[in-house]
Amino acid sequence: GSQAFADAATRLSECGTDVDGWIVLTHVDLSDDDPRDLRVRNAFGEVYPYALCPSYEEVRDYCRTLVAETLHSAPLRGVVLEACGPMGLDHSSDHDKINLAQWSLVERQLLSLCFCDACAAGMRDVGIDPAELALTVRQALARSTSTMEDALGVTCAATAAFRVSRSTTLQRDVTEAARQVNGEASVTLHASASPWATGSFAATTADALTLVNGAVANCWGESRATRELADLGPMTSNLGAYLRLDHEWSANEGIVSHYAEVGVRELHLYHLGLLSETSLGNAQRLTSTWRRTGDARLDQIEESLSDG
Repeated sequence: GSQAFADAATRLSECGTDVDGWIVLTHVDLSDDDPRDLRVRNAFGEVYPYALCPSYEEVRDYCRTLVAETLHSAPLRGVVLEACGPMGLDHSSDHDKINLAQWSLVERQLLSLCFCDACAAGMRDVGIDPAELALTVRQALARSTSTMEDALGVTCAATAAFRVSRSTTLQRDVTEAARQVNGEASVTLHASASPWATGSFAATTADALTLVNGAVANCWGESRATRELADLGPMTSNLGAYLRLDHEWSANEGIVSHYAEVGVRELHLYHLGLLSETSLGNAQRLTSTWRRTGDARLDQIEESLSDG
């Protein structure tokens, strides 16, 4: 196969630049007739062919292997893990058109709940009847519901906890796999504080975040996600903001300062190689402003420590 990634990582490492391998774990391209029944199945029994469900041990083993093989493939500092949890309705293809359906957030969350065989068995183990829950989901989708609590009623808390457990189990597994290859490997997680989060930014917990080096929130268009991630508990990992600069975007001092005040320590910029000249200019101004702001905050911290 192509050695482009390993060659690029080697050249960057030789220049003194740290390189991480960016991996999308549970988003795959499987044909509809693939004999393996390892994919997410919604409350209507429909299979999402692009979505692996980590309730299956085979899927967790695949993810562990993918992380280990990536670290073996090139001189890497570590890995950045996207979709480290069950995929849901969103991000169904390379050219996802799901937004055209105009489903509400709650509708997308309900359609993202998995009822595959492994999830059904796991639900029963924690006292959830999967058949009754699936019926509740279908009924909620048939009427207007504004929150998951309204939609699921008394089963909401238990369902949320079960949902998060699917993600955090995988997060622990793949982090351990990375550290088995390299005890110093950096692990950065695309994450969300929402228990209903699926897709690229999986649900996580404060305990799970203590295992990784960094947690990155999706900040396409807003920054609330970073604050929610920080509010999970004391952050022992670096908090990052994932930004997309291909839309009209102003890299002004106020926006950058806001991220810094929330606790963001890393900026992750989406696909710089695909940006227009205007967007690349935005990226340049953003990084320059970020460095100045970061230096100023560091000076403030050092001054406070000195005063203490």
